[in-house]
Amino acid sequence: MKKVRFGVIGAGVMGEGHIKTLKQIENCEVTAVCDISQERLKKLGEEQVVSSETTLFSEYEKLIDSGLCDAIAITTPHTSHLKIAEYAFKNKLHVMCDKPIAVTLSEADMILEAWRKAETKFSTMYSMRTTSINKVIKEWMDKGKLGKIRRADMVCTKWLRTQKYFDCQSWRGTWNGEGGGLLMNQAPHNLDLLYWWFGEAQSVQAEVSSRFHEIETEDEVNAVIFTKTGFPIRFYANTAEAPGIDRVEIVGDKGTLTRENDKLIFFKLAEDLDEVVRKSEEPFATIESESVEIEIPDIPRGHKVVFESFIDSIISGAPNEEMVAPGNEGIHAVEWANAMLFSSIKQQKANLPLNRVEYDELLTELRTKKISLTK
Repeated sequence: MKKVRFGVIGAGVMGEGHIKTLKQIENCEVTAVCDISQERLKKLGEEQVVSSETTLFSEYEKLIDSGLCDAIAITTPHTSHLKIAEYAFKNKLHVMCDKPIAVTLSEADMILEAWRKAETKFSTMYSMRTTSINKVIKEWMDKGKLGKIRRADMVCTKWLRTQKYFDCQSWRGTWNGEGGGLLMNQAPHNLDLLYWWFGEAQSVQAEVSSRFHEIETEDEVNAVIFTKTGFPIRFYANTAEAPGIDRVEIVGDKGTLTRENDKLIFFKLAEDLDEVVRKSEEPFATIESESVEIEIPDIPRGHKVVFESFIDSIISGAPNEEMVAPGNEGIHAVEWANAMLFSSIKQQKANLPLNRVEYDELLTELRTKKISLTK
């Protein structure tokens, strides 16, 4: 069996985790690792995370130029994703890029352009797509089991982060280091699920704030996403709540589907809601319903599943879109995040596709402290 040779660029917490995950997959091997910190590289060897046969680099260009790798995994701070991905694609390597693929829509455009020219494989680490309960929701949406969707709500506040989390790495919580806060670090997973389930959006109205931490970027988001199919998604997230809520509610003509942590409940209507609203002779009609808990299958999940899908695509030559998390689909979470920041700061609805130039100018103002989220 052919083995895909991987180079991991960025040896922090996520990079080390990816190395350990890749070592569990039979048809790949980690042949090279890069980090600007010699201390981190030394630690990987001392703790036997990498073997003596793994070549270590301090410059990503040298790793990519080395000929030791067929693919790379990018696990560096968000603002460096563009230059590394572009260089890798220029050298015809396959790329697994951690989320978000970029911090701005214009940068995401450049990554996708480089990928299309390279004609290699591109994936991103949206591991929540592998969770069985999220896959069941995807199946319900694809099969139209709820009928016509009227609205959806998502509350995701299980992302608790302390001030120490931001203080221990200076790039976190800064416009220059992350290009955003919650929307660039934690919430991309949630925004990707919303895109995966419901498709593209036409506009966003949002309020963001830095309410709970001493950081430049946002730690709270309250938004309404207007889908192209005509219904709204209400979205709320923060990084300062306990025990936190992970809840989704999707209302359709046939009933309501709710995900509360690890449970999926369908409130099944005895009659079609739209039919009752339009045709009932009763001014105060009621519709009987029953509560049905949906069985959730026990299946493999997580980073390993995303990597396996990526590796299988490289070996088999299957189309990029057949992977669990195609990299090109990562652009939607970036656009929605950019649109939420733009809408909040400009105090107006952000229409999609978002104006790239206007958003880049806004981010420049945030980075140069000409404007601020804090009052």
